[in-house]
Amino acid sequence: MLGVFLNRLNRLYILNHCDQILRNLKVNKSGFCLVSLFLSLSFVETSVAESEFHTDSGILTIPTVKVGNSYVYDAQLRLNNAGSFDIIGYSQNPSNSRSVDDVCTDKHITLEKYQQIKNGMTLDQVNSIIGCKEKLHGVSSGITIYKWNASAFPLVQVAFDSNGASNLTYIPSR
Repeated sequence: MLGVFLNRLNRLYILNHCDQILRNLKVNKSGFCLVSLFLSLSFVETSVAESEFHTDSGILTIPTVKVGNSYVYDAQLRLNNAGSFDIIGYSQNPSNSRSVDDVCTDKHITLEKYQQIKNGMTLDQVNSIIGCKEKLHGVSSGITIYKWNASAFPLVQVAFDSNGASNLTYIPSR
């Protein structure tokens, strides 16, 4: 199902953003768009107007995607070197349904939540998964490190660069 979702979403995005993509890829517009139009006959519906494409990171974020009778939220895709998109994250729950507390408690910091965090996620996505707001831990050479904890341990620490989350660390209670 995920592979089908990615293929359909990829084709839909290419169809809706053909001009911009073709300028970047320097591809023959008419042939590319005709192939995309043919391939995009799918069951995917999305609001492209609310989608965001960050050219610096190559990440496309689509808030809501309907796949058949199901919905996927906050779908994130990264433009790869081949000119197609790789899915890097999504949620099966709307982001506004997850509350984010201002202060972390030990109940927020769990291994289960840590395992849901994936490379390339945004800070807002990580906050939404953990359920509380981050604390700035440090900044160095274009990398910003945030941590989530109530006491010394348990602790989740995530580094963010231009591609999103990376270098994930979980330290359990001692």
